[in-house]
Amino acid sequence: MRKNPQSLPENTYSFGTIIRTADWFGVKCIFTTGNCADYLNPKVVRASMGSVFRSDIIRLETGDDIRSYLRNSGRKMICADMQGTPLNRLHLENEKVLLLLGNEANGPSDEVKSLAHETVVIPGYGKAESLNVASAAAVFLYALTNCEG
Repeated sequence: MRKNPQSLPENTYSFGTIIRTADWFGVKCIFTTGNCADYLNPKVVRASMGSVFRSDIIRLETGDDIRSYLRNSGRKMICADMQGTPLNRLHLENEKVLLLLGNEANGPSDEVKSLAHETVVIPGYGKAESLNVASAAAVFLYALTNCEG
């Protein structure tokens, strides 16, 4: 059994795509935890289309590391989860945020979710069970870019 299976994306292509999408939306820093794919993995680098080299990627090992970062940065953590407030009801007034995405199979860990200021979901209207984590990241980043003005 793996240690902490609820970590941010383990899939190398999804992680690379998230890095590329974050770069598109002007995100300068990406944090990883747990069993997240190595950002220097050739598949991640390829999927990121070079964005990995324009991004600061920082590893936070524990919930305490995340808590400390949030306290010191003044950021609000928004957790993406299948149970939460619909994304279109999220209201931010020029707040700086940290978006938490979990892996596709399990979502974020309960420990990390407990640190979130708000949990949000992208409402679905079709029959698919869920979105790919990279697709969800794109939707969230677009919405957060518009919320923060």
